[in-house]
Amino acid sequence: MKRQITRRSFDSIGKEPTVADTTRRRFKSNKSTTTVLNNVLFNPLNSRIATSLLRRVNDSVINKFKLNELSETAALKCIDNWVGEVPANEVFSFIDGDTTEDFTSFGVDKSLVQDIRELYPLGSDEGLFIGKDFSLINIKDEKLNEIANAFLDSVIRVCENVKAGSLLQDKIKTMHIRGQKYLITGGGHRRAVALAYVDGWQSSQDIEVEATAETSLLDLYTENNSKESESKFERLLAQHRLYSFLKAKGATADEMRAKLQLSRSWYFKLIKILKRPVVIELIKKNPSILDSVGLESISKIIDSLSELEHDEAKFTQALEQSLSDFRAPVREETVEVSYETSTAKPSASKATIEKSVKKTNQLFSKVLKEQTSFSALFELIFPNENASTLSQEQQHEMLRSKLESLITKS
Repeated sequence: MKRQITRRSFDSIGKEPTVADTTRRRFKSNKSTTTVLNNVLFNPLNSRIATSLLRRVNDSVINKFKLNELSETAALKCIDNWVGEVPANEVFSFIDGDTTEDFTSFGVDKSLVQDIRELYPLGSDEGLFIGKDFSLINIKDEKLNEIANAFLDSVIRVCENVKAGSLLQDKIKTMHIRGQKYLITGGGHRRAVALAYVDGWQSSQDIEVEATAETSLLDLYTENNSKESESKFERLLAQHRLYSFLKAKGATADEMRAKLQLSRSWYFKLIKILKRPVVIELIKKNPSILDSVGLESISKIIDSLSELEHDEAKFTQALEQSLSDFRAPVREETVEVSYETSTAKPSASKATIEKSVKKTNQLFSKVLKEQTSFSALFELIFPNENASTLSQEQQHEMLRSKLESLITKS
């Protein structure tokens, strides 16, 4: 039986989606069109690290290996059987030249694309795998795993709303590449992944086609510069790209400040970093610098080395040494990051502890939902009990009592 293709409307309730014809005029008017979600490509310039972790799992692979029927543990155990049929991440394919798509005319230059493999270890069988009713994170690096989990949580929240009948407020914004191929611009990556989880990558969806590449890139850079960024370096990189883009367009200082969403005082401090690619490249090699040295402090260090700027090699060497000296653990001072000021602490921060607790809660929640995992947990806590003689309700009641006793003791 042929499966009916789902087409989801993003317009007001009760209104049918507007599907543009193929004339050039309709596309230039920012109208809607409908295409298969697999034709909507991730943008390599999206600076969110999660974009470089995403792997599309098509319906055919999910059905062949019954992935949506397996527990997370079972899917991981047999990953060698199915991962070979899952395409590589699109950002990596673009960087490695393994794609026939040419985004040059849209301002997508490889030199602007962040290759996270230079910063984090990531194997060929690793990533955040997403398909219809299927999601799996297989990432060994703790930081990347944390980023993938946070992104997946946000996607699942969107999915739950969509499944409950809620309509997304905006269509996925794209640029038309050729034929039925489109490149996502601002505000579309999370929506695309959420719709893939609900309907599958081979479903048809309504998308918006933006008028010009310039408008599209500005949308993307502005989105990258939002508070959704996962790390300090990622945000700084997005700000650098936005600055470079606006400078090439001849934007004034006031226009740049407005687009960068910075106060006047912060703009003049941060601009010293943004307009120097050599500084960005140095931080790119070691993003942990930003965990110890605030942006305002880096700006002051740059001022102190102004006499060396005529010699890039000497300037870079002196800057690297100054940052290293500044980060010495014997020196205590206030660390200023972006808009906020915080005092450096030798121990784990409250935010770090909260993230760790959140991650534990997520794992515990998954264990409770998966029967196989829950049974293993029950046997671990109650090694002398015969679980087969107890109902699930009785097992959960025993676990609750055990947890309550721990809370009472504390």
